[in-house]
Amino acid sequence: MRTLSDDVNEGCLHELGHAAFGLADEYPYFAGCTTDDAKQDTYTGSEPVEPNVTANTNLSTLKWAGYVDVSSPWPTTRNADCTQCDTQSSPLATGEVGLFEGAKHFHCALYRPAFDCRMNHNTVAHCSVCAGVITTTIMQQTGCWVATAVYGDPLHADVVTLRRWRDRHLAPGARGRPAMRLLVAGYARVGPTLARLTRPRPRVARLVRTRGFHPLARLLRRRARSVHRWPS
Repeated sequence: MRTLSDDVNEGCLHELGHAAFGLADEYPYFAGCTTDDAKQDTYTGSEPVEPNVTANTNLSTLKWAGYVDVSSPWPTTRNADCTQCDTQSSPLATGEVGLFEGAKHFHCALYRPAFDCRMNHNTVAHCSVCAGVITTTIMQQTGCWVATAVYGDPLHADVVTLRRWRDRHLAPGARGRPAMRLLVAGYARVGPTLARLTRPRPRVARLVRTRGFHPLARLLRRRARSVHRWPS
């Protein structure tokens, strides 16, 4: 069987970020850092709709404010020469989120959340902001917002268990179905907000996961096995 090269695979993941999750390119050039014309020097438009680029430098209203350490330099980087891409290194540790100038094909006045990301270069992983957007989008399809947020994986065994339990109790004729429908409707209103508050706080997420969701999922699996166990 013929397989795709690593370069093609990584390129597909980058393009999937655009097509499926609405992410913008984070690289700060159009044709190339040394070949861009003056139209790419400084962004002058309105706030971009994409969740991973911004023209806003106000931390209190920033799209990804929950991911930022307030002690970080602000903006994290500024480009001293808007006729070129910024060549300075990152003042933050690898993977930390801030406000880096240069994004969506412009050298200045647009910012990205991480120094590097798959939406900037295909050879690195998605930054935590882009990964959060991807997870949130998937959660909107599965409905297990908080569980997916604290596990960081919509296909984790515990998340799948909780989702199956929910769906089973929503099935026509299921015991307690009206109450479950009310519960799910209420959860749909507060779940995304709780997920956004939990995801950037790993200690809280770990506590909710280990003290809440994991014991509940383990109990549900044990009950399911006892129901389907054949008599000896």
